[in-house]
This record gives sequence, C-alpha cells and structure tokens, in this order.
Amino acid sequence: MGLDTKYRPQRFADVLGQESSVRVLKQIVSQGLGFRQSYLFAGPFGCGKTTLGRILAKSLLCENPNQGEPCLECSSCRDMDAGASDSFVEVDAATNSGKANIQDILEDLQYQSFSGRRKLYLFDEAHQLSTDALDALLLPLEQSLPDSQDKRMVCIFCTTEPEKMRATILSRCAPVFRVKPLSFDVLSNHLASICQKEGFPYDQESLDLIARATEVHVRDAIKTLECCAPIGGITKENVSGYLKLDVNTNCLKLLNQLDTSLKDSLALAELMLTENSSGTIYQKMLDASMAAYRVHLGMGSEPLWDSGLLKHLSEKGVSLLKYVDFLTDRPVRPTKNMLLCDLAHMAKQEMRAVREITIVKETENSVNNSPTPGKISVDTVSEDSGIYIDSRAVKRKSEVEPVKIEVAPHAPLDKETFVSLLRRAMQESRGQKRRSNLDRY
Repeated sequence: MGLDTKYRPQRFADVLGQESSVRVLKQIVSQGLGFRQSYLFAGPFGCGKTTLGRILAKSLLCENPNQGEPCLECSSCRDMDAGASDSFVEVDAATNSGKANIQDILEDLQYQSFSGRRKLYLFDEAHQLSTDALDALLLPLEQSLPDSQDKRMVCIFCTTEPEKMRATILSRCAPVFRVKPLSFDVLSNHLASICQKEGFPYDQESLDLIARATEVHVRDAIKTLECCAPIGGITKENVSGYLKLDVNTNCLKLLNQLDTSLKDSLALAELMLTENSSGTIYQKMLDASMAAYRVHLGMGSEPLWDSGLLKHLSEKGVSLLKYVDFLTDRPVRPTKNMLLCDLAHMAKQEMRAVREITIVKETENSVNNSPTPGKISVDTVSEDSGIYIDSRAVKRKSEVEPVKIEVAPHAPLDKETFVSLLRRAMQESRGQKRRSNLDRY
C-alpha cells in the first residue's frame, strides 16, 4: 500500500485545515439531515475535495455514526474502505459526462441496494458534465421520497471550477463548501509526523522545501517522501534532485546573462532542453521572473530559488515585468527552436532598452556639462533603432525660460466715451442685420 493511500484521512478528525467545513458537515450528519440536499465541494487541485466527499458519504451511510463521525467498524464503513460498497457510486465526470451515462445512473437509482441502504453518488470533476447530463439530474435532485423530506437522489459534486456548474444544480445543493489549500506549516508538520511513524530520517528544512515545491499538494508531497526515503533519507540534496530543482537555478543563470551574453544563454537553454520540455522551461522562466520581482518589491525570501542569483536578477526591477508579459504569451505547443528564438528576441529587447537608457543619461550629462547652454559638440545616434538624436534640440526643462508678456495699462473710460462706443456698436449691429435680410432676396 502506498503512503498516500495509507495516510489518506478516514474520518473528519483526520482532515487537515478545513475546520469550518468539517464542523458544519458533522452537525448535518449528527442531526439526521444529510439526505435532504446534495453537496458541492469546490477548491483548487489537490486540496482534498474528493477525500472530504468520501468521508461525508461514509458518515451518511454509517450504521453507528458517533457525533457525525463514521464508526469505521460497521459493514458499510468496511465495504467503503474496501471499495466494494453497493450504496456508494463514484463517477469520474471527465470520462462519463454525457446524458447517456446519467440515464444509466438514473435507471439504477430505481432499484434498491442489496444492503437496503440509500444510494449516494459522488461526481468527481463535476464541471465537465454536459448540459444535457446536468438537465437530466435536475428532477431527481428536486423530488422528495414519499412521506419524507429526504430527496430521491443525493449527489456529492467535487469540482475545481464551480463557476461552470449550472445555477439550477447549485440551487439544489447545500451552500458551496470551499476547500482551502493547506498552509506550508500545516503540511510540513504533517509530513514530519509521517516520517516519525515510518522511521524516515529527515530534517525540517527539507520538509519545508517539499511543501513549497509541491505547492501544498498533499498527495504529491507524501509521494515525494516515499521516493526520497530509500535513497538516503529526506535531505535537501535528495529532495532537490528528485524534484529537479536544479532547473530553477539554471533558469536564474539564463535570465541573468540574457542581456550580456546571449551565446551563453542559448547554450545553457539547449543543455536544459536535454532533460526538460520547452513548456517546462517557459514556465520556470516565468516563475523565476515573478520570484525576482517579488524580491525587488521586498516581499520576502523565495526558498525554492538560489538567493544570490535571485537577488542579482531582481536588480532588473520593472524590466522583469516585460519578461513576465512576454513569457505569458508563449506558444501553445512550443518547440526547441521557438524557445531559442524567443530568448534571442528577449535579449534584443533588453539590450535595446539598456542602450536607450544610456543615450538619455549621456544626453543629460552633455547638457549639464556644456559651457554654453544648448550647444553640444557631439550628437548621438541609436544604432539599433535607427533614430538620430540631435543634441542641439535637447534642452532641460529647467533651462526653458518662461516668456514674459508685458501689457500696457488701459486708461479708464469716461462716461461720454463709453456711450459713444456703445452707440457705434449698436449701429453696426443693425446694419449687419439689414444686410443679412437683403441677402435672402
């Protein structure tokens, strides 16, 4: 038995980091309200949605539940642990998403299980169910059993994309249970307890590294433990080798020398391509750029990256966002030559930006050091862009003198002058009006 199966939670008490959801679910089970609605568990990949759904099903079907927890000893609990329960049906919606598949399930719903217990259905990756399939579920989810508030059909939907679920399905479920990813510390401590039970030698720094490298995916983290233990224990060297964290270091080296030695960068990229796909290198360079930018903003350390190389890359500052923008638009199926061409293009853009900044600084220095303002003996040319900059046209803002307009003061008007001017203006206005009327004829 693999460690990921051995240490999979069997009760609500074994579930890590979902205290609020567990508390509500246990209350529903203990009060006998479990079959009055369906359920939807939503959360990112690997956070434990399906595991939580299975525990809920086990609790609802348990013959002797204890404060909402399954007893793990009755025939129903044993059958579920063995994968032989006739009352619990788990459906992979990714491969059984059509209306025909749902019709088969609805036909089976008409027949009672051999054990006499209610039937429960768990749909994993439920967002992949087709519109017709979801429509077929609406009526059974809505109908109640005769003389009961329990629903004819109770489903447990697990999905990473709840926004794709139809509103009519959501209205037939209890409020969505959001399954959150574990924190790094919680997963790291869980891995330490497994190492202690299994007798694996380990150090806490390596466990922290596993938790971060697997993005707190519990199953992947436990598998990493299982694979590293036979090759000398859970050490930083073994973990880095198994998870291929040397790719992170090489990506940092590649990006650091991209604008100074394109030849070396391309050679390093070709070496990396012997062990990694082009898509992986694109993603790692994107991760490296974002990690360096976070360091530039002072957002803390990045344990998965070499601190010295990352600090050096962070000195590029805002230019890192250009890398991020460019790498985000990578091809859908990148090839080796696509990657190398994109690296050359990124290097060209970076060197052009450096030259333009240098031109601006040299121009400003020439203006500041010129004995006669506005007279510069050397003009500047941007060779890469082909733009000619005439230094005589460059003048600092501080040297531009505002134009002063002097307005002669007006003598005050006396009463007679004002009346004369007003009478003349009225006569001219009447004359223009008469000419306008004549023009009509």
